[in-house]
Amino acid sequence: MKRAPELRSLSNDHHRALVIAKMAKKANSEGGETVADIWREMEKYFSTELENHFRIEETYIASHLEALGETELVEKLYNEHQEIRSYFESGSTRTVTDLTDFGKLLEQHVRFEERELFGVAQKMLSPDALASIEEVCSK
Repeated sequence: MKRAPELRSLSNDHHRALVIAKMAKKANSEGGETVADIWREMEKYFSTELENHFRIEETYIASHLEALGETELVEKLYNEHQEIRSYFESGSTRTVTDLTDFGKLLEQHVRFEERELFGVAQKMLSPDALASIEEVCSK
C-alpha cells in the first residue's frame, strides 16, 4: 500500500528500526562488538529516536484511532510499545538472548505498524489529524 505523505516520516523511521533490529538479532554471531557495546547502542537509539517515535504514534495516531473505535489495534500498539520499553527499564537484564529477543520484537512491531496500523490510520484519520502528524514529525 502506498504510504500517505503525512505518515512517510514515521514510516522512514521504520527503516532505521529494522537496521537496529537486525544488529540486535545478530549480536555475537559475527564477532566484533561485545554484547555490552551493542546494548549501549540500543539504549542510545531508544532514548534519542525510538521513544520520541512511540510518543508521536501514541499521541497523534492511537488517540484518534481509539476515538474511532479501533481499540484492538490501539491496544496492540500500546502493548508492544510497553514490551519494547521494558528492555530499557532500570534493572532489566542485558544478555545476548535479551538482545536477540529485543531485535525480533522490534522487527515484528515495525511490520505490524507498516502492514496494519498505518494502513488503517491513513484510511480513517481526518486530514487535520494526518496534518498534525506531519507537522510534529517535521520539528
